[in-house]
Amino acid sequence: MNKEGDVVSGRQNKLQSAIALVTPSGMLAEAHRRMAQPDTAGYPFGEEAVANWFERTFDRVPETAEVGVILDPMARREAQQSAIKPERVFRDRSPAGKG
Repeated sequence: MNKEGDVVSGRQNKLQSAIALVTPSGMLAEAHRRMAQPDTAGYPFGEEAVANWFERTFDRVPETAEVGVILDPMARREAQQSAIKPERVFRDRSPAGKG
């Protein structure tokens, strides 16, 4: 692996970059896998995941109605997107006037 330095701004980023240099790649891959996984099953973000996000963001437990206000537009958008099927378009790749 090339050990040339990169420009890293910010104290937190510098710390993470330094730790990444000494951390085995398997551990880094597992940490990335955990961060990339969705919080819950079901709709892209379930009630529990939205409640956890709300609590972290606003430093308080959300009311049920607040979670619903967040999930409702997401569910409507998902329903609209799944109703619209992408149309497959095949383009003629032959040069103009030939074929």
